Amino acid sequence: MNSKINSLIIILISFVGVLSSCDYVEKPYLYNGVCDGTPPDFTNNSNQIRYVLLEEFTGHKCVNCPGGTYEIRTVLEPLYGDSLIVVSIHAGGLAAPDGVGTGSFETDFRTNAGEEYFTWANVTQWPIGMVNRTDNAGTGVLYYRPEWANAVAAELAKPLEVNLQMIVEYDSITKKGCAHVETEFLNSLAGEFNMVLYVVEDSIVDWQINNPAPGGDPTYPTGNVSNYVHRHVLRDAPAGTWGSPVFTGTSAIGDKYVNSFSFTIDPDWDEQHVSLVAYIYDFSNTYRTIHQAVEVHLEE
Repeated sequence: MNSKINSLIIILISFVGVLSSCDYVEKPYLYNGVCDGTPPDFTNNSNQIRYVLLEEFTGHKCVNCPGGTYEIRTVLEPLYGDSLIVVSIHAGGLAAPDGVGTGSFETDFRTNAGEEYFTWANVTQWPIGMVNRTDNAGTGVLYYRPEWANAVAAELAKPLEVNLQMIVEYDSITKKGCAHVETEFLNSLAGEFNMVLYVVEDSIVDWQINNPAPGGDPTYPTGNVSNYVHRHVLRDAPAGTWGSPVFTGTSAIGDKYVNSFSFTIDPDWDEQHVSLVAYIYDFSNTYRTIHQAVEVHLEE
């Protein structure tokens, strides 16, 4: 009798041990690599930073685009630190790849969302960028490289009206994950608010055409560069170009909403350099102005 009881206890302990090792116990909203939409519990968001999203339009055959990236890397990022979130959107004719087997410029960094943003913003030359998609003195959402620093500073000076925080769970075996983003309205705002999620990969070594300085990047040789490091590359927008609805109407102070997004990482991407960027914007606004953004690295 005692041996039967001991056997039963051993079986129960083993069963509990198996349960404790399963993803659906440790990660209740990520089961077998599928996002089930059940949001986690968010802690109180103590963030007081208004993050600014700089979306840089670029292309690997744009001779002056390395100069824009150089400006971001050596001036803007040191100046603004983590309060600046950068996403490089490869789009348009100068981002088109050469044929497979040509030996250079074979990688296609373009995305469907990037091409749509390129057309919507009416991009006609590179490098150029959007800063929280604010209006540039009545000319639209585009800012030239010399305008970026002042545009970022102006956005950082604005009060924080919407707070975001993001929890990311990822299964490295299935390459699938969930990004849960909590929106908290700190002020009463009226509009049609949507949330977009980006998958971004950094430090991609590949081909790039580079002009001499000041147009190009002085740390690389002029001409076709085979070992150029591409930064903050937009890889995917899992919820689509314009994202998912958060709230429509007039918010009350303290209102909170949670959006859950499934995403998949391509096996060719380096997980150590992948991050998730989420931002909330007003879809009803002509310029679709961004109110807040947040970035979480896949491996932190």
